[in-house]
This record gives sequence, C-alpha cells and structure tokens, in this order.
Amino acid sequence: TDPIIVVTDAPTQNVLDELSDGLAFNQAVTGLQHSHPLAVITRDPATDALLGGVTGRTSLGVLFLDVFYLAEAHRAAGLGRRILHMAEQEGRRRGCRTAILY
Repeated sequence: TDPIIVVTDAPTQNVLDELSDGLAFNQAVTGLQHSHPLAVITRDPATDALLGGVTGRTSLGVLFLDVFYLAEAHRAAGLGRRILHMAEQEGRRRGCRTAILY
C-alpha cells in the first residue's frame, strides 16, 4: 500500500523532533549542527520595551533569517544594520558560509 502523506500547518513537536533527528547523518558528515535558533533583539534601556530584532536559525552552514523588524521610530539610523551585522557575525561563529533572508 502507498504511504500516507499529510500536509499540515501545525506539525506536532514530536514530528519536528523526529524529522530533525533523522538528519544526524548530515551532522556527522559535516560536523555542523543541524538547526540552532538565533535571535538578535534590541530593547529600550529605560523601559525595556522591544524595539525590534531578527529571528532565524543556523543549519548545516547556512544562516536563515526569518523575521526582521524594527520600530519605525528607530529606522534609518543604522540600528537595523547593526542588528543584521550581529546576526551575520553569530552565523559565521557557528560555521555558516552563506545567509538567506526570507
């Protein structure tokens, strides 16, 4: 019989873990961790309010940036550039040689 194939927008954590564990071969061959979360955030020093940041992950030598946001009042002053630079630096530290910004 044919395997069951399901499309979902809500995979369980168990499914995500099983799929990730299946990549152990790739990690063993490359020496790079399959997937590791990454976030660079900025906060107002007086109020601790979130001003923005970037979220993503590093995976097998690639830095994936998924969300990049900066409050409008803090744009065009170089803060966004600094955030991206810090994410890129961390990606390099983790062995990434390329980056993708979605």
